[in-house]
Amino acid sequence: MNESFRLRRSILVQGVLSTLVCLAATVGSTSVAFIDEPAKHGFEREHSVAIVVGMGLVVFGGMTLLSLYMLRAYYVEHVAVVGTAVSVTTVFQKRDFDAAAVDKLTWKLQPVGGKIDFCVSNRRTKVELSGYSEEDRLRMIRLFRALIPEEKQVDWRLFCQKIALPLRDRCSLSPGGKLASPASAGEVVITRARYDRMAAVLLPASLVPAVAYWWTTGAPVSLVLPAFVGFLWLFLRYSIRREGESRPSLIAVPGGRTALFGVVAVFCAPISFAVLLLAGLSTDTARTVELLILAPALLLFIYGSYRMGKQRGRDAEIAATTALDRWNRNELAAQQLP
Repeated sequence: MNESFRLRRSILVQGVLSTLVCLAATVGSTSVAFIDEPAKHGFEREHSVAIVVGMGLVVFGGMTLLSLYMLRAYYVEHVAVVGTAVSVTTVFQKRDFDAAAVDKLTWKLQPVGGKIDFCVSNRRTKVELSGYSEEDRLRMIRLFRALIPEEKQVDWRLFCQKIALPLRDRCSLSPGGKLASPASAGEVVITRARYDRMAAVLLPASLVPAVAYWWTTGAPVSLVLPAFVGFLWLFLRYSIRREGESRPSLIAVPGGRTALFGVVAVFCAPISFAVLLLAGLSTDTARTVELLILAPALLLFIYGSYRMGKQRGRDAEIAATTALDRWNRNELAAQQLP
C-alpha cells in the first residue's frame, strides 16, 4: 500500500486571491493615517484616525496573515502512507508513526469537512480533511478505517453519518455530473451560480455607498466594505463543487431565519452609515444609527446560529443510529464504481 495526499489546487487559488484582497483592504483602511486635516473628512474626534488604523491592522492584517498561511500550507501539507507507516506533515509539525502504534483514532466533525485525530504515545497528530479534494478525503477515510483496528476508533458512527456517507454519495457521481437526485424536503441545491447572482447584487450595492462616501469625505476607508464582499463571494464560490451540493435550507432549520435576518442587518449597518452622511447628518449621529443596527444584528445572528447548531446536533444523533449499517451495506459496491 502506497498512498500520498496533497491539498487541492483551489487552496492555492483561494490563498492568492484572499491575500491580494486582504492586503488591499489593509492598505485602504490604514491609508487614513496619511490624510491631511482628518477632521474635514469625518474624523472629528481626537483618536478617530488611530482607531480606524488600528482596527484595519488587526482585522485585515490578521486576515492577510491567514491568507499567507493558506499559501504556505498548500506547498507544505501532505499525508503519505507506505504499508503501515504513516507520515503527516503540516505547517507546524511533521509526524511519522506506524499504524500499529496508534492508541486511539478519533473521527471529528469539526472543522467543516471533518478531522482525523491520531493519538500515538500520548502525542496527538491531526489531519484536517477540508483542504483535500473530496475524492482524496474518501480515500483517506477508507484507508484509515481499514488500517486502524475498529476497537481503537472513536466517534465513527456520527462521523459516518455527517461526513463519510454524504461524501461517498457525492463521489459516486461522474466528474462534472449533476446531483443524483433533487434535494429532499428541507434541502436546497447550492451552486456556484447562486453565489454569482448574489454577488451581482451585493457588490454594486456595497460599492455605490462606499464610493459616494469616499467622494464626499475623501477617506478611502469605505472601500473596505466592497473588498470584504468580494472576498466573501470568492471564498463561498470556490467552496462549492462545480456540479453543486445539496444542503439543508437555512430557512427550514430552526433559528435559520433569525440568523439570516442578522446577516442582512450586518450588511445594512455600514450602508446606512454612508447614506446618512450623504443625507447631511453628522458623523456621530450616523455612527450611532449604525451601532443601533449592528449590535442587535450580531445578537440575532449569534442566537440563530446557536439554535441551528442545536437542531442539527439532534438530527445527527437520530440519523446516526442507521449510519453504520448503511455504510457497511453499500461500501463494497461503492468501492467497485468506475
